[in-house]
Formats: sequence, C-alpha cells, structure tokens
Amino acid sequence: MVFKPITGIFDFASKTTLGIKSTMSFFDPQPNTQPIRFPRAFYGKTLCYREYSINDAEVINLLKNIEKDNQLKYADINFVQSIYCSQPVQNHPSGSPALLVLSVDFIILWSYQKCKIEWDIETSKIKKLISQNTSLFIEVSAKGQNKVAWRVLIIDFL
Repeated sequence: MVFKPITGIFDFASKTTLGIKSTMSFFDPQPNTQPIRFPRAFYGKTLCYREYSINDAEVINLLKNIEKDNQLKYADINFVQSIYCSQPVQNHPSGSPALLVLSVDFIILWSYQKCKIEWDIETSKIKKLISQNTSLFIEVSAKGQNKVAWRVLIIDFL
C-alpha cells in the first residue's frame, strides 16, 4: 500500500518536469521544426492504417507535392500499395527501375531514372488487368481509340 502513493508522486514529478521542458523549448530561437519521419500512410477510401512503412510514407509525401498543370493532382490520393518494378525500355533487357503506385483513383508509374511520373491511368478507364507470371498488362480505353495496352514487368514488392 505504501508503493502506490510513492509511484504516483514520482509520476507526477516526471510529467511536470516533461511539461516544463516542453514549454521551455517553445521559446527556443530555433526550435526543432523538421519532422523526424514522413507522416504515416493511410490506405484506401476508408483510410485504414497498417504498420508504419517508410517506403509508403515517402511515396505519399512525394505524390502530395507533385504539381501537374499548376495543380496538386495527387494531393487527396487514396493510396493502396506501391510496387518496385521495371518498365520495358528499348536496348535494356532488364528494363528501367520504376515504382508502380496503386491507388483507388489512379495507377501511376514513377521512373527512378527520370525522377518523374511516366504515366498515370485513371482506374475508371481501365478495361482489363491481366497478371501473368511477373508481368502486368493494363488495357485502357482512350478517346478515339478502342484500346491501348501497357506492359509493366514486376520485379519486387515493397
């Protein structure tokens, strides 16, 4: 019975000193304003979360800061998953390293070599998705065309 009040006193003292320390650092001329890590990624339309993934958090941060036609096109993206892959390139048998980003609204291919988005496809325009061995075939409908197909060679999952 003696230990509970003593433990309470120690907890009170440690929380009080922590509060004072936080208040004092508020008045620092150069407070630590840089986040330690990227914000957590939330997945799908329900915005559920999984165990923290630095890769997913970095992808979300990258997409939220990309401007397209002077607008943040992917700012409110409903992220699902990202996959390391390689895209077919002429005279490169193994392909060029890339990142395939799957979201509720888009499928995006980010080129590591060019540091930019190679292409994005609105999921509403996808007619067919076929996965064969290590390849993914995406068939989309486009204006004035019956169908267009892209081939993405998957190397490794994040």
